Amino acid sequence: MKEINCNTPTNIKHFQEAKKSGLELLNYGKDENYRIYKFIKCGHQQEIDLRKVRAQKGFKCRECFEKILKDEALKIGLIYIGNDKKKGYKKYRFIECGHNLIDKPTNLRRNIKKFSSKRCNKCLDLRLKKEASNAGLKLLGLGRNFYYREYQFQSCGHIQQITTNNVSNSVFECNSCNENKSYNRPSNIYLLEINVKEIKWLKLGYSNNLNIRIKNYGLPKNAIKKKLLIIKIESGNKAYEIERGIHKKYFKNRIDPELMKKYHLSGYNECYPISTKEDILRELKKYKNT
Repeated sequence: MKEINCNTPTNIKHFQEAKKSGLELLNYGKDENYRIYKFIKCGHQQEIDLRKVRAQKGFKCRECFEKILKDEALKIGLIYIGNDKKKGYKKYRFIECGHNLIDKPTNLRRNIKKFSSKRCNKCLDLRLKKEASNAGLKLLGLGRNFYYREYQFQSCGHIQQITTNNVSNSVFECNSCNENKSYNRPSNIYLLEINVKEIKWLKLGYSNNLNIRIKNYGLPKNAIKKKLLIIKIESGNKAYEIERGIHKKYFKNRIDPELMKKYHLSGYNECYPISTKEDILRELKKYKNT
């Protein structure tokens, strides 16, 4: 390779530009737009575009960057492999299970701040399928967020979204079947006040197991639930008739279900503004001693 002439005006300028960018100009590059430089801080050599050096941006030491990627990967149980075909993405391998991962380094850095290790989605999927099978369910796919999955009940065929934690602990029931079975059993009509940050609304419904029903609503984790009134009714059929009558009377006041879908996995059709609280409570109290 031809040695670089340090004394020409052009090269003197290139030497000065290199120094300003923390580099030392060593030699000519692959064409007139490139030169070989040494990073003063680390000593690594690299071919870089003259225009980037002049602008003092758009380049970095690839060897140092590779080491950073390897170190970051190891912190959360991964081995860094190299670049992926997709721009900005890198290839990794899980140390524990050997499965591959393609992700952005920025995503991994966020993970480092939150968790001690990176979760393998393939292993998670296998575990969730096994837990679903043990609980009498078939895993169909993703749910409304990370905590939910869509399942099919093997016994009845109904499809429902349930939290993976509840499936693991077998704390769930088929909403559809429970509604059918509960018609002849004692039930409860209830009015809830739900608060998520600055937003409040009312939820009217009936159930023979209110706690499970509330869980199945799939409300945000930060939702505050207040039980305003619970009235015991002799049967699910009677509770259904009362609930439907109140809904019919206040249908025009109902909050748009599409808006409520942002907060409810189910039960978003029977939500009302706080301004209707006293009116609905008055309706419910008519059946308090029946």
